[in-house]
Amino acid sequence: MHGVRAQLRFLTPVIVAWDVALVILAIAGLQNAVPVDEIFSPQASGDEWYARLVPELILIQWAIATAMGFVGGWVARKAGRAEAGRFLRSGGFVSLFFLLDELLHISEDALPAVFGGNYTISGLLIILPIALWTVLFIHEVRRTRWLMLAVALVAFEVSVVVEAYTNGEQPLFSSGAMLLGALAWVLWFTLTVRDVAASTIRTARGTRAADDDGDDGDPDADADEDHGSEQESVPQPA
Repeated sequence: MHGVRAQLRFLTPVIVAWDVALVILAIAGLQNAVPVDEIFSPQASGDEWYARLVPELILIQWAIATAMGFVGGWVARKAGRAEAGRFLRSGGFVSLFFLLDELLHISEDALPAVFGGNYTISGLLIILPIALWTVLFIHEVRRTRWLMLAVALVAFEVSVVVEAYTNGEQPLFSSGAMLLGALAWVLWFTLTVRDVAASTIRTARGTRAADDDGDDGDPDADADEDHGSEQESVPQPA
């Protein structure tokens, strides 16, 4: 597990992505050409190209994260890293849950209707799967770019709080925070899967080199060697 200083360096992709996203969100929120709610609200009913634009961007992020989770789980399983495979695959299911929520408007329509318009309860129920996943796999999470994941979780919480306290009447802020969280989430997944693949390749090379040299040593020792401060540790099998 890398220290806090290294984790701060790992936030660079998120900072860049958030800078771009914040500029776009600010332009969309400050313009007067079209209704802001049409851009940010999942319940927008217009047929214009900008209707539900931000929710659809969030949907794309969840779809990418879902794919990366399942691909990463498959790669880890093929590499013999069962625990890492379960960790990434279950994260893919969490992403799929959020994808379905965005598609079916569970947290915006269904749950508030069940709980009498109470967005607080519905928001907590929606965030529950990701909280449980984080707790169950906390050991594996700590071996990744965990600060990037923490930033995503904070953004999700901000979205839930805004949704609860405004009863869904401020989609600019709730959807904006959710978009930022989804960006950090998908970046974390993509880089974690890349780290798993890179570690697997190093392991294969180390094994092949040991075979060529007739070395009976443990190839995993070389495979897991830190290759520079920017290389991230990845979840290992139990």
